[in-house]
Amino acid sequence: MSRSYATRALFRLIFFMFVFFAQFSTAGAFSKAIMEKNFTAVKVLLDRGHNLQKDSEAVSDALQSRSLEMLLYILNHGADPNSIVHTNTYNMAVNHVLSDAITIYEIVALLSFGADPYADNEWEVTHASADQRWLHLVVYFYYYWGELLDRTTFKAPRDTSELTAIVWLFPVLFIHSLVVLMDNHVDSKDVLSILPEGLKSLYQHSCGHDIGDKRFVR
Repeated sequence: MSRSYATRALFRLIFFMFVFFAQFSTAGAFSKAIMEKNFTAVKVLLDRGHNLQKDSEAVSDALQSRSLEMLLYILNHGADPNSIVHTNTYNMAVNHVLSDAITIYEIVALLSFGADPYADNEWEVTHASADQRWLHLVVYFYYYWGELLDRTTFKAPRDTSELTAIVWLFPVLFIHSLVVLMDNHVDSKDVLSILPEGLKSLYQHSCGHDIGDKRFVR
């Protein structure tokens, strides 16, 4: 009886080990397919049951591949736009996946699918301010508070043409002009004089100065 029990326990252990390593292998293959922009492999792995909702690396991988098509594809298939990414070798520091976006198209794509920089006590906004990621902060401002943008007029984009249509609802040229001005650290009064009210406090806090102070405290 005890031998039979031990045999069943051994088979259960082998089965769970097989499942575990199969999932690990699938996750690695999926990450590789995304990074290589291999849509055929991505589709095959999804058809075989790869769970995008539980894949915390998929969105970050798509952003690092710099493929908007891949990013939109996995977001449309359930990838989490609020996933967390590790920022160092020991996985001790984490950021919102928005921090991996570097273009207005990538940022807007994530926001359109529900990425929330204001969640968890404005965690991502705070990080973006500390890192002086001006493009992120300006886009967040216009996405949530900009008077020119009516977010009720569009749905999550299915492809790059729909994403482009959303992006051009923003004052794109003005946004990029603001970012260049903020990034070049000209006279703080010049920057503050043209910033929308909602951005002034973030800019001041990030740069460590008062409105009347021309110096930047590093």
